[in-house]
Amino acid sequence: MGSDVALDRLTLRGLLYGCAAAAFLWAVPALADIAQDVEQLVNRKDVSTRVVLDALAQLRPALAAAPANVRREAQRLDAELQIERGQTRAASETLAQLIASAESVHDDVMLIRALVLKARLAYYKGQPEQQYEAARRAVALAESLRSPVLAAVAQQSLGMAYVRLGRSEDAMRTFLAALELAKNSDDARLRGLILKSLALIQTYVPDLARARDYVEEARRVVGPTGDLWLMSEIDILRSIVSGPVEDNTSDLNMLVHANNQARRLELVFDEEISLHNLSDWYLTKRDWARAIEVSGQAVAVAQRFDEPEHSGLAYMNHGLALIGGGRAGEGIKELETAIGIFRHSGEDTYLANAIYELAKAYESVGRLKDAVSAHRDYRSVRDTNEGRSRARLVAEMQERFDAERRQTEILRLNEDNLRKTAVADTQRQLALFWGIVAAITIIAGAAIAFFARRTQRANARLLDANGRLAYLAERDSLTGLLNRRAMRSWIETQAHSDNLAPLALLLIDIDHFKVINDRLGHSVGDEVIIELGRRVQALLRDGDRLARWGGEEFLVVLRGVAAHQLPALALRVLRSISDNPFVTSIGPVAVTASMGYVPYPLLAESFDEGWEYHLGIADQALYRAKGVGRNAAFGVLAAVAPWNEIRRSLVENLEAVAAAGQIVTEIGRGSAGISDNVIPFGLRILNPN
Repeated sequence: MGSDVALDRLTLRGLLYGCAAAAFLWAVPALADIAQDVEQLVNRKDVSTRVVLDALAQLRPALAAAPANVRREAQRLDAELQIERGQTRAASETLAQLIASAESVHDDVMLIRALVLKARLAYYKGQPEQQYEAARRAVALAESLRSPVLAAVAQQSLGMAYVRLGRSEDAMRTFLAALELAKNSDDARLRGLILKSLALIQTYVPDLARARDYVEEARRVVGPTGDLWLMSEIDILRSIVSGPVEDNTSDLNMLVHANNQARRLELVFDEEISLHNLSDWYLTKRDWARAIEVSGQAVAVAQRFDEPEHSGLAYMNHGLALIGGGRAGEGIKELETAIGIFRHSGEDTYLANAIYELAKAYESVGRLKDAVSAHRDYRSVRDTNEGRSRARLVAEMQERFDAERRQTEILRLNEDNLRKTAVADTQRQLALFWGIVAAITIIAGAAIAFFARRTQRANARLLDANGRLAYLAERDSLTGLLNRRAMRSWIETQAHSDNLAPLALLLIDIDHFKVINDRLGHSVGDEVIIELGRRVQALLRDGDRLARWGGEEFLVVLRGVAAHQLPALALRVLRSISDNPFVTSIGPVAVTASMGYVPYPLLAESFDEGWEYHLGIADQALYRAKGVGRNAAFGVLAAVAPWNEIRRSLVENLEAVAAAGQIVTEIGRGSAGISDNVIPFGLRILNPN
């Protein structure tokens, strides 16, 4: 019986092993099928994201038993789908888990791909620093693996980070390097993505003809792959540069096609961007009904995102459309909503634009106090942006200064060591021979003199760097004019001088400057700012001062000018701007400006109020100049009412004081016929990645 039991156990064990082996042989092809299914889903970009998402959901039960690398690939696809569908919070969590998993097993290939997705997500979330860090890490990993394809993928991601940071030259150089790495690859999608990125950066130059060439080449490369998701991104960019290059316009049919394609594929980011472009088109054409409809659709799409930051621009465009369509009350509420979103998300450029539009809207409905408050808020935000730019420049100069100082310290230490060596050698040689001592002393002296000269040169370079740093600290980085801080210091010096000559404050603001930036590009806007500063500076005397007060605003301070002379001088400055178009890199651009001016002091009693109080009067006068149609100079020349009656009103409600005849004012206008700048049309929203 014992042997029978033993035999039964052996038989049972054999049966179990046989079953296990059969299960293994059955499972191997099943797991291979799962891996193949995941790979097919990753590459399938010819259907909507919902179709891929549903297919992935059906695979999830089988994925639990799949190898870890297959599960990571499915997780990466999940993150990509979440990004495309606007589920940014979920995508952040998925990518965090994926990166941790890839790091734990040293799967650097997956880690690179996850970091590239993380950078893409950071772009959409408006986080340029996080985008840059993720892309830089991906580049470093790809370089260590010596894989041209992975390096090209990482370089393309880094290039988009440079785009977000406003470093166009670095972006162009990085994209070209990525294209060189990818040119021998059989990955057509990768080459098409890089070509699309090159087209994007050309729109910033702007060189729309070259952008169009890159777009068409990207379409030729990607078309045969059947990747409709990437083609959707390319078509959005194509729609932006589709019109005549010389007019910088877009073709409406292509804009509509790009929107339909994004909606059909359920690519939420693409759909949002295409709707922004389409609403911009209708806004520019003043087709208010269509603009209201399309921008309303953009608001609805933006609300599908699980983070509110993406809806700011949609609300702003919807507000502008409502205001243009005669529904100012509703439009103002939408603009106020957009401003709240921009403040929360830190999108300071859009925030400044939205506040500027809100100030104009308040003015149009007679809410003048709200308009003045919004205008001041706009200046504050704009000045903050300018301050950040200056801080970056000063930081760069400080870094150079520190490098010079370190070099000087090294030279000083070398000199000290040489002196010590020379003394020691002298003492040793004294015991041997006086002649050798003399020779060594001469050599040491020559060496010391040599290093002393090097130290002098280093000190000279350090002094030069200090001088340049001091110069840059008081100069605007774009125009070379005095900056706000330096002008304040100079006026304070003049105001406290024992022999104060009368001053005049002229505050100048470029008309429709936001339109110039949006339609012609920021580089052309910079050219306009530089040229305006040059024209005004050419009219001033040695004792006068001109400063870029912030953004598109300039402050002129004239010395020794009587109030009755100001209207003619102001008109001369105004017409120097409007008489002749500005020559830019894309051709002539008609530019006008508005001005508010006031003598300082306005009255003997107003001297103690200080120059900043008088600048507030000039600011109110500038606002009045814009209110009468722009391309105008509004001046406050004298007061005829008792000072204590008008003191507060001058900076709070100048219009009422002027209407009551309590002050003497003057209005002058620039050259007729060019106050409405005819600027070639261009869309400001581009698909970034």
